[in-house]
Amino acid sequence: MNRCGSKLTKIDRILVSKHIVDLWPNSHILALPREFSDHSPLLLTNSCGDFEPIPFKFYNSWLLHNDFPSIFLSCWLNSVGQAHPHPAVNFKLKLQALKSKIKNWRSSVKLNESATTVSLRDSIDAIDTKAEISPLTTYDIENRTLLVNELTSLEHRNLKDLRQKAKNDLLNLGIDMSLIFKKKIGNGNHTRFWMDNWVGGGPLKLSFPRLYRLDTNQQCVVSDRAPTFHQHYATTSAPIATDSSQIGPSASHVGLVYNWSWLWPIRSGPDLAELEDLCSLVAHLRLSDNQDKWECIIDSSRTFTVKGMRSQITNLSTNTSLIPIRWNSIFPSKVNILTWRIANMRLPTRVNLDYRGIDLDSI
Repeated sequence: MNRCGSKLTKIDRILVSKHIVDLWPNSHILALPREFSDHSPLLLTNSCGDFEPIPFKFYNSWLLHNDFPSIFLSCWLNSVGQAHPHPAVNFKLKLQALKSKIKNWRSSVKLNESATTVSLRDSIDAIDTKAEISPLTTYDIENRTLLVNELTSLEHRNLKDLRQKAKNDLLNLGIDMSLIFKKKIGNGNHTRFWMDNWVGGGPLKLSFPRLYRLDTNQQCVVSDRAPTFHQHYATTSAPIATDSSQIGPSASHVGLVYNWSWLWPIRSGPDLAELEDLCSLVAHLRLSDNQDKWECIIDSSRTFTVKGMRSQITNLSTNTSLIPIRWNSIFPSKVNILTWRIANMRLPTRVNLDYRGIDLDSI
C-alpha cells in the first residue's frame, strides 16, 4: 500500500538462480513488518535459529573417573536390544546409545562437582572466619587441610579439560604445542632420546618407529646414544658392528661409534634404511657441559613469550586466502555482507564460535 492508500501491490515470487540454491540450500526469505515504508522489507537468511547441533566433545579426564568403566560396560553390553541385521548399523546404534549415556552421566557428575565445590569453599571460608576470632584447634587445622586437598583435586581435573581444549583449539589453527617446544642439547642427561622433541621435526619414535621398537631401553636419554669419535675406526675401511654399538653404515660416518642397543642385530632392508637416516640425523651431535634446556621455535628469539604466541595465533587465524572478494553491485550491501560472512565462516554458529575460543558446553 502506498502512502496515499490508493494502490496495493504484492510480490509473491522471488527469482533465485540455481547457483545460489546449490551454494546455500538453507537460505530462506523472511518478510519484515511494513510500518512506515510502502513495501515489506525482505530479509535473506541462511543460518538456522538453533545454531546447529551442539558438538559432542570427549575429554581424556573422563577415563580417569572411577564410574566411567562401569558406565561404559553397562551401556555397551545392555544395548544388544537395539540389534540390527547389518553389523555397521548395529555398531552405529551402540555408539549413539553410548554417547547419550555418557552425556547424561557427565551432566549429573558436573552438577555434583559444582555442588561439592561450593560446599568445600563454604567450609573453608567458615574455618578461615573462625581463625580470625580465635586460634584453630588441631581438628580444625587437619580438617581444613583435607578440604583444601579435595578442592585442589577437583580443580586439577577441570584444568585437565581446559588444557585439552586449548590444545585442540591450537591444533585447529595449525599449532602443535609438542612441536613448537624443542630441547637444546647440552650434556644430554635430561633429554629422552626417543620421546622428546630435540632433533628433526618431532620425537624420533615417530620418525623411526621400527628402530624405536627394537631399542632395549626406550626411555634412554641422549647422552646414552650420542656418537663418539674414535681415530682407530676412522682408519678402518669396513664398518664394525657389535651387539651394543655400531659404526655408521656409510662412509660419511667413518670414525663415529654409535652406542645402540638392539633386541637383535639389524639386518632387514627397512631397518637398515631407518638406521642410515638416523645416523645421518645425529652424526653432528656434540655434547657439552651445559644443561639441556627448552626452546620455543615460533620466532628467532627461541624464547617463549605471550606476545610471540599471540602473534603466531593471529597470523594463522587471519584469512590469507588469495581468492579476491567479489561484490555484486546488483544486490544490496547487506546481501553481499551476508554472503561474505557465510563464505568465511563468520556466522555465529556453535562450531564457528567454538573455533574462535568461545567455549560452548557440549553437554
